[in-house]
Amino acid sequence: MNQISETLSHTKQKRPALVWVIVIFYFFSAGFTALSFVLIYSGTIPITPAAEQYFSSLTVLDHIVAILIAGCNLIASVLLFLLRRQSFYFYSTAFGLSCLATFAQAITKGWLQVMDGTGFIGFVIGTGITIAVITYSYRLMKKGALR
Repeated sequence: MNQISETLSHTKQKRPALVWVIVIFYFFSAGFTALSFVLIYSGTIPITPAAEQYFSSLTVLDHIVAILIAGCNLIASVLLFLLRRQSFYFYSTAFGLSCLATFAQAITKGWLQVMDGTGFIGFVIGTGITIAVITYSYRLMKKGALR
């Protein structure tokens, strides 16, 4: 019972504005990514032949890893919103899995051939945002703002 009241009092603490921005960004990104996959696999939006070959080469394991990465990011975002230190570990795990999956897909699935200039710039920006979020959650944890 004491732990519940301690958690409730801690979560009532004022959240930094950047926490709100990060949480909203990750939930929006997850929704947009899910919608993009639905639109691609339903044939609603046209894709290049290289992208079509890439998506058709993805296995069940590739999709499971993608869902696991998204799940880790969403759990991390909820934990960050609750000002919990575990958010850092979930963001870091998602990033590590993403790096491994990207590397594996670049080697085995032709991921690099699908990347055009815009896609690569988006990838670099997304990676930078992820590193910034991990760094921010680590700093909050070290300051004691995350329990």
